[in-house]
Amino acid sequence: LLTLVLIIAQSSVAFSQNTEWQYFNMNGNECRIFTTKGNSRIIVPPNCFSLNGVNYSGPLKISFKEYKDQADFILGGLTLRYEINGKLKHLQSGGMFEIIITTADKKAKSLTYAPNKKVTVKFAIDPKFDVAGLEPFYFDSKTGKWIKTTRFGQTKEGNTIVSDKSADLWQDDPRLLAFNTQ
Repeated sequence: LLTLVLIIAQSSVAFSQNTEWQYFNMNGNECRIFTTKGNSRIIVPPNCFSLNGVNYSGPLKISFKEYKDQADFILGGLTLRYEINGKLKHLQSGGMFEIIITTADKKAKSLTYAPNKKVTVKFAIDPKFDVAGLEPFYFDSKTGKWIKTTRFGQTKEGNTIVSDKSADLWQDDPRLLAFNTQ
């Protein structure tokens, strides 16, 4: 029985998304679309970043980690519990990601967004997953808690409920698809 349990556990981990960091390099003045191992897309407009308040056009590194299923969450040490009005709740997750954007030199420095610029992550969700009513959360590593609003501002776009239409899982725009193939 123990052997059977270990085989099942190993199989679920083997089919799980790899939760290792993926790295993408570019220059700050470029416009790029990256496709991750998990088939998500990272869309970076040109001149999107600044360093100490000055536009940054030099080499940069995007570090990205995807968590696609329960096995990934457990292996990644992520908790799915959060608190609202003193009551403990459990997140239903279609997946999670971490993204860190730094300069690409030996003493990597964190970059901030230039005014009116943002990176868009089109996170690939399993089409069988019911996304109706999902809302964005971010994990505050300092407090160890999930926060309902996005880390990068109180923007309407960043805090909207995910569409339940299967065509919207990537929210693809045909113009982006055409651009990505060039």
